[in-house]
Amino acid sequence: QWLAKEPSASFPSSHASIAWAISVAACCWVRHPLVITGLLLSALLVAWSRVALGVHFPSDMVAGMGVGALSAWAMLRPTRWLAQRLGRGFAAAAVQ
Repeated sequence: QWLAKEPSASFPSSHASIAWAISVAACCWVRHPLVITGLLLSALLVAWSRVALGVHFPSDMVAGMGVGALSAWAMLRPTRWLAQRLGRGFAAAAVQ
């Protein structure tokens, strides 16, 4: 009853992609090791839960993690450039 049988499970796992994108992006702003560990572990648990529930294959999870990490990098790269170019206060306001 608890196992979801989704008719359109996709490759890569969107749950894993979103969890890793948020976690990797947050890790770039947060510097505390315990917070970083918690963020990455929670993203890993989200990705693993999709495999454990039988909704995705392990390859879907790994690909989703990669897509999420690359998405975070693609978002943070121009933000860091903007911060260097215009000053941290202005770039932080632009991101919010």
